Amino acid sequence: MSLVSIIIPCYNVESYLSETLASVFGQVHHNWQCVIIDDHSSDGTTSIIESWVNKDSRFVYYKNYRRGVSAARNTGLMHAMGEYILFLDADDKIDSNYLAAQLHLLSAAFDISVCDYWPFDHQTRRFANHRYLTPFTTGSYLDELIIGWEKKFSFPPHCVLFRKSLLFNNRKRISFNEGLPNHVDWCFWVAIFLQTKAVTCNNNVLVEYRIRDNSICSDVNLMKIGFRKACLINAFLLIRCFKFRLAGWSLMRIWASYNLYSVVFLKYLKVKGRLRRLLKL
Repeated sequence: MSLVSIIIPCYNVESYLSETLASVFGQVHHNWQCVIIDDHSSDGTTSIIESWVNKDSRFVYYKNYRRGVSAARNTGLMHAMGEYILFLDADDKIDSNYLAAQLHLLSAAFDISVCDYWPFDHQTRRFANHRYLTPFTTGSYLDELIIGWEKKFSFPPHCVLFRKSLLFNNRKRISFNEGLPNHVDWCFWVAIFLQTKAVTCNNNVLVEYRIRDNSICSDVNLMKIGFRKACLINAFLLIRCFKFRLAGWSLMRIWASYNLYSVVFLKYLKVKGRLRRLLKL
């Protein structure tokens, strides 16, 4: 059976961590390694981690020192031994059949499998409809990542199981940008999806995604700053890979974030592109 490395960054998550680790422990597919990175928590997180490490040797534990979630994930990647990688946040959960279902699809010569998710409000535990965007596309995932991300298309990181070999390209090892305040996942996925077109979709809801008011996503101004920086990073990466059309879209989205009228222009460009393809101009 294929070994999967599950990477979980932690910081002061004593209220949720046991539930998250229990969802890993209960997997039908047993060949996994859970790499837990504690970013110097000051609550009871460390004690919870140690109890699970003592319970099952498949849980391994490393410490970071307040370097942030991106650095924690990068540390996890350094210790990942599996053929496949899954990123799981310490307050989210995966279905007991997650690994088995995703690996079944990946066995058919695919490199990435994306499943559906259930976002829920932390307080009411009801479906958070305002935070759901489809994780699926009928076209190119790379195109949708650049053009539609957070407008009509998105997914939390634990929706994706991918081959670790995608982390290595001809230039350098792909990792999380530790200088971005947010939208780090977006830049990471653009770099990963640039490596392959062998992507499959799993229509089953296999993950739960917790929505908390005090999360970084609730700071609107900081999110805008991170978004614009991420657009630039994506644009430069796409230019280096000769994806000039998508690089242009990435730069246009920066303009759109400043100017509402530019949103109309972006829609015009998209319709115009469809007409050109239809008329074969």
